Amino acid sequence: MSSDRKQGELFSDLEHFVDGRDELNLAEFPLATLSNRVSAKTETLEFSDRILDKGTRKSIERKLTITASEKYGLPTALDDEVILALVQLSKLQGFHSKTVRYTRYEILKILGWKDNGANYRRVKESLEKWLNVGLKYENAWWNPQEKTWMDESFHLLERLTTPVDEKGNKTHSFVWNEVVFESFRLGNLKSIDLGIYRRLKSPTAKRLFRLLDKKFYLKKHWEFDLHTLAFQKLGMSKSYHTGNLKQKLLPAIGELEEIGFIVPMEKKQRFKKLSCKLWRVIFDRAEETKCHARPKALSPTTARTKQLEARLTGLGVSKGKVKRLMARHRSEYLQHKVEILEYLLQGEGKLENPAGFLVKSIEEDYVAPAGFKSKEELIREKQAERETLRLVELAAQREKCRQEERAVKEEALALEKQRVVGDYLSSLAQEETQKLTSEALKTGNPNMLKLKGNAAKVYREQLLQNYVLGLIANASLKRQQSA
Repeated sequence: MSSDRKQGELFSDLEHFVDGRDELNLAEFPLATLSNRVSAKTETLEFSDRILDKGTRKSIERKLTITASEKYGLPTALDDEVILALVQLSKLQGFHSKTVRYTRYEILKILGWKDNGANYRRVKESLEKWLNVGLKYENAWWNPQEKTWMDESFHLLERLTTPVDEKGNKTHSFVWNEVVFESFRLGNLKSIDLGIYRRLKSPTAKRLFRLLDKKFYLKKHWEFDLHTLAFQKLGMSKSYHTGNLKQKLLPAIGELEEIGFIVPMEKKQRFKKLSCKLWRVIFDRAEETKCHARPKALSPTTARTKQLEARLTGLGVSKGKVKRLMARHRSEYLQHKVEILEYLLQGEGKLENPAGFLVKSIEEDYVAPAGFKSKEELIREKQAERETLRLVELAAQREKCRQEERAVKEEALALEKQRVVGDYLSSLAQEETQKLTSEALKTGNPNMLKLKGNAAKVYREQLLQNYVLGLIANASLKRQQSA
């Protein structure tokens, strides 16, 4: 814990960090129970709902199943908070890599937890739990690139790396699962005010805040089915009956009213009875100016400076040295050097003293290694790839439209030919039709005429149609010549 404490002291400003991010899929369904303990007999949690899919205009069921590991059990409300803190660490590091370096002290500061041994152990246990907990999304993981709901099964974390000894400047690191990191990369994120989040006391209030904060982006008025909200969106115990649910929800709702996040309502206004067992819960977002008692947000420039300081100190550079480096060099230059170090740390080679290497790299302007690409270069490449893909898709769509138009024209032409031939044959006597049919068959391929069944019927009809169209064309030509 000493290593955490030593480095964590450099991050005291994180307690004022409010401009957070929340991944939209993680905000939609609970990832844990609302209690701090779960029975060892309970091995899975299941949450589901039904929505109208905008693409297909059909009602679809979404489902999330959370599977416990035998050793660590199911995640609880505190574990859910730890995941939110990990998202913030990635945000502070620009969501540039699946691998994120951290100290447990930083996690405590982000969440507003007390700095004590019990919480250090709690964070460690939570990370190990998330490494082993399985998530199975069925038609419930939104992919913004494909613009559809996906089936995805994964663990949130792929790997944890912990220093062998607690001396020196080494820090811990974790690796996000590719599915989650890809969602980060595609921008499937929303802002979350961590100042408000830290002020909330109960797990129910925190979970409700994350859900409503996501929903209020679309509109300011929401009505939920009481049981769906409680059981499927907040993770409350399904043993509660309607009366219990309302009583359990009221304190959490009161917390959100108190900080000015939602419009206060009387109980009879908040809960609307539709039938004996059907109740609605109503929420209206309060005006932004009424949401009080939150820490003052940092300006964009100050926030970027704080983030850069956090990245430098997170790599083991002392706070005093960081101040001197930032006074001597432009932020863009320092950012570039940090990206080079992080690129090297992700490679197979190991650096004995990453902090020392970083300082030397900054002061002596080390040349970037072969294969390194800056964040800006990677962004430009991704943008170029997306633009190329967009143009390819656009060309494919245009070609598809042309093919569809040709098919429509060909079908219309075929129908017109059938109509013309049909009108011509209906004007003939039966004997004339039979004679004309015999003449048409004589123009065919003898081998093809030996065919049986439907193929023979289609071939004969085509011969007759072509023959009749030829007669009509010749008659029309003669009329034009005589005229």
